Amino acid sequence: MKGTLIMPVLLIVIVAVIILIVIVRSASKSKGTAARQCPYCKNYINDKATVCDYCHRDVSAG
Repeated sequence: MKGTLIMPVLLIVIVAVIILIVIVRSASKSKGTAARQCPYCKNYINDKATVCDYCHRDVSAG
């Protein structure tokens, strides 16, 4: 009986984590802050940033 409950519970947990990640990412993108992609690592950074938060390269020229 225990073995039959493991897979559905695991599936529910995985789906819940995926939904939570999607919600958090969409909320952080819609905060109204202007963003652009780093030309080196392609992560989104603040539009006024001079150094990328992720790869730490100078992005002031771009």
